[in-house]
Amino acid sequence: MFEYPYRWCSSTIASILKKQEYLGHTVNFKTRKHFKDKKSKYVFEDNWLIFENTHEPIIDQENFDNVQRIRGNVKRYPDGWGEYHPLTGLMYCADCGSKMYVHRTSNYKNIPYYTCSAYIKVPCGTLCPSAHRIKAEVLLNLIQSFLQDIKKSLDEDNEAFLHFIQNEMEKCEKMEIEKKRTRLTDSKNRLHQNYLNRKANGKQKEYEDRYKEKREQLKHEKLKTLKKSGIPLSEYKKLVKKEA
Repeated sequence: MFEYPYRWCSSTIASILKKQEYLGHTVNFKTRKHFKDKKSKYVFEDNWLIFENTHEPIIDQENFDNVQRIRGNVKRYPDGWGEYHPLTGLMYCADCGSKMYVHRTSNYKNIPYYTCSAYIKVPCGTLCPSAHRIKAEVLLNLIQSFLQDIKKSLDEDNEAFLHFIQNEMEKCEKMEIEKKRTRLTDSKNRLHQNYLNRKANGKQKEYEDRYKEKREQLKHEKLKTLKKSGIPLSEYKKLVKKEA
């Protein structure tokens, strides 16, 4: 019996906040035994097998999604003064795109400022050319001034401002789509090059056989676990056909 059963550490709370089981779902195959050392390894969430609405939920989907969104933005612990800054998790470097973290001066003035997280990574300055150090107060003043300009534009010509915003959003969407296309093309090129290399070295057949063997082994492991987990017979039969 623990002396303080409710004194949870931060990692325990973080684990609780992201559990899909609290939505009423059953989540299987979070781990997998490695074929070399037979030790369980965590797998990516894309490989999890989730059965929805298998028991009574204790949180609704909307609140769960909001929690994940907030946790996705804020990755930092409070600073040495025990405080979060309002812009924490929202600041990104304009040069490299890395997050900017808040710090406070150690001269007892307690002045928060932001620096690029990639700049200080060893060797310093290779991932980003500058720390981009800037006082948090300056950032808040810039945001305040920007919001005042927005309000002024809305008051002067509401339709023109909305048209401008719409055009900017369309530009951002096109840029994002183009980035995804580029990443997809690069991935396809790498896969094709890997295939050509294996074929030239005579290892493609060996690769395909090894892939089929692992896939068959994984299929049997999944079906064995499903059978033991008490999944309804109808769902079990569907999954057996799907895995066949």
